[in-house]
Amino acid sequence: MGTRSEAGTRAFALLAGVIETCRKRSASSWPYIASVIAPARRGLTVPTLQAIPVGV
Repeated sequence: MGTRSEAGTRAFALLAGVIETCRKRSASSWPYIASVIAPARRGLTVPTLQAIPVGV
């Protein structure tokens, strides 16, 4: 399938990275993404993922 522009390719790569990071941290990716997009669209501060404990 692929993307149609450099911006689309970058967005796809960033989204894939977020999903993989959430997977590695045992976090739900789609609720996290939604919790970031909503405040970002309003110009508010976005939440961060919890830190991974050392040794995990």
